[in-house]
Amino acid sequence: MKTGWILGLSAPLWIACASDSGGNDTSNSTDETTIATTPLGGLVDGKAWAFVSGETSAFLSEGEPTYFTNLYAEQFGTCSGFADPVLANLILNIPRTTGTHPLSVGLNATFSIPRGANDYDNLVATKGRLEIVAITATTIRGGAFIDYNANNRVNGQFEAAICPD
Repeated sequence: MKTGWILGLSAPLWIACASDSGGNDTSNSTDETTIATTPLGGLVDGKAWAFVSGETSAFLSEGEPTYFTNLYAEQFGTCSGFADPVLANLILNIPRTTGTHPLSVGLNATFSIPRGANDYDNLVATKGRLEIVAITATTIRGGAFIDYNANNRVNGQFEAAICPD
């Protein structure tokens, strides 16, 4: 009788502890999650974050199947060279084709959080998806739902400049 009572109490604790796996838990699929029609925003490092500007890197995208893309919560000159963000930013590998692209180990997104001079925490998210609706010679337009954990989750629409070589 006492054994059953102890097991009964310990099971909820085990279940509660087993669910927090950061950005690598793929058991909670986000394929059904609707990408918001509002501008990309949410939480990064537990603080409110809102998309302001974005651009690809011609150098880091050259010869790759994806565009290496930075999305910022601050304004930078479009394709003006290396940006040095003060606020957290997102690094996306955006496929060069329109459509819905689930995030995975091979196609992920990174929450890049500055901690000091040349010091960043980079949280690689493999949960979520990208919906790329248009790619022109100069811009990428789409939406994203990116989920690392409750303190690092964004959802909404963005447009990034494609920087020339």
